Amino acid sequence: HYSTPVWSPRGDLIAFTRIKAGSFGIGVMKPDGSGERILVEGFHNEGPTFAPNGLYLMFFRDAGGSGGPKLYMTDIFGHARYATPVWSTRGALIAFTRLSGATFAIGVMHPDGTGERILSESFSVEGPTFAPNGRVLMFWRETRTLDEYGHGYSSRLVSIDITGFNERQIATPTDASDPAWSPLNA
Repeated sequence: HYSTPVWSPRGDLIAFTRIKAGSFGIGVMKPDGSGERILVEGFHNEGPTFAPNGLYLMFFRDAGGSGGPKLYMTDIFGHARYATPVWSTRGALIAFTRLSGATFAIGVMHPDGTGERILSESFSVEGPTFAPNGRVLMFWRETRTLDEYGHGYSSRLVSIDITGFNERQIATPTDASDPAWSPLNA
């Protein structure tokens, strides 16, 4: 069963949602129906839409729970998945978390999907948020912290400017994740 078809900006691909055996996949195919590729599969994914440059697809995923549907992104080649997109204050950039293989990255790109720049890569970095001035991102990084039994992880807040320089760990009394900025006038 196929649903929510959309044409790419150049008209050379159609993105769709495929429902098969309870799995909701996001895929692309040529207009004649050949070359079908499923890029993302598993959870309840739907509603793909192309970035203006035709290289990325955004879609909704509803994994259940209290969080509700969230917006995700993937490249049309299925090499990387993008999550937690956030707009800069002035709307000139979108920050994101990218998962490629086993590596997480925090990056920015223009709203049309061009100009992708990776600012920080690690075992696990997630949840970027723009400072009110739009020049700094904060996110959280999880690192391995061995306890007496040889396992465990620690998460810390990190800031970096949008040029990819001045990465700094933010001191917190305990582990921290999911940062958010207060408004400038607070």
